[in-house]
Amino acid sequence: MRTTSIGADDMDRVRRIEIYRLRLPLREALHHSRVNTAYLDQLFAVLETEEGVTGYGEVRGNGAYATGADTGELIHGLSRCASQLSGCPLHELSRRVMELTALPAAAALVEGAALDAAARAAGVPVWRWLGLAETRPLSTHAHIGFAAPDHAARLARRAAAHGVHRFKVRVGSPDLADDVARVGAVRDAIGETAEIAVDANGAWSAAQAEEAMRALASFRLLWVEQPTPAGDDEALRRVRRASPVPVVLDETARSVADVERIAREQLADGINIKLEKFGTAADVLRAADLARDAGLLVEVGQMDQGRLGCALTAHLAAAARAEYCELWGFQNVAEDAASGLDLVAGCIHLTGAPGLGVQVRLRGAERVMTLC
Repeated sequence: MRTTSIGADDMDRVRRIEIYRLRLPLREALHHSRVNTAYLDQLFAVLETEEGVTGYGEVRGNGAYATGADTGELIHGLSRCASQLSGCPLHELSRRVMELTALPAAAALVEGAALDAAARAAGVPVWRWLGLAETRPLSTHAHIGFAAPDHAARLARRAAAHGVHRFKVRVGSPDLADDVARVGAVRDAIGETAEIAVDANGAWSAAQAEEAMRALASFRLLWVEQPTPAGDDEALRRVRRASPVPVVLDETARSVADVERIAREQLADGINIKLEKFGTAADVLRAADLARDAGLLVEVGQMDQGRLGCALTAHLAAAARAEYCELWGFQNVAEDAASGLDLVAGCIHLTGAPGLGVQVRLRGAERVMTLC
């Protein structure tokens, strides 16, 4: 496995980076305790190297509850990079953007484009560029947001028809009874052998989390994700001691230092690692190794993106040897800017195609800026 973000070939350098903005409409509203939206507000990076190779990156702007920056803040941060990235080696690009912006999601945007371009230049897929000799099918769970029980059941059956056998159900509704009804409906719809995790996105207090876990435990949950808000480690300790199911942290785990603290203080049983929170592929892979060495479950996920963002997450999940993958987001996009990634029998099957292996067409996108 590589220890730098995308290798150390200084021959691959940036000539030009353009930033575009495009809203991707959703089939079902993305609705949970921290967001309710009918579209993904996406930023795209189009990077050209000095050798004429093009790479693409994508991040979501309307997910600040996890990434720490909305679309406007990302654009403002990236504007500080203008005229400072020309000639930058691709393997240094995300670190330089992180230094200039202090925004992991901005660094993640250019990291995706740099990885795509570097691997395309080498004629290999990103997973191989990151050090893997071979890859495997990556099974994903499907997301079920805030929905009435009958609709949640229909969504679960629809995903099961695509071969999905693991489901992440959003909880943290104002009324716990709604959560119980939703999870129960999904369990009834998919049967006893499928797996269910729940994700509160930090909606509960410690006392509410304890009550909810007692109410939901009979549904044989795989884990509960981010039961209490990030920043309150004492609440997490209390919940983990009382919870009858494993605790996985997402919003609390935003950096390698966070993963080290979570492991050291035994705050959770697992972590959800996302490039948009960590900023660089190197830190994603390092966090996965640290978590695994500490005996933590490793989930690699993404912020409900289109095929381009999901493809990058899939390559990173493969390189990180993640136990669980969160690659469902593009399935809910009604009109995507990318093609070439599909779900087959509940899995993403990465190929040997160069780069990220997807094709991108930014029709109707707004060109926001030229960084260099």
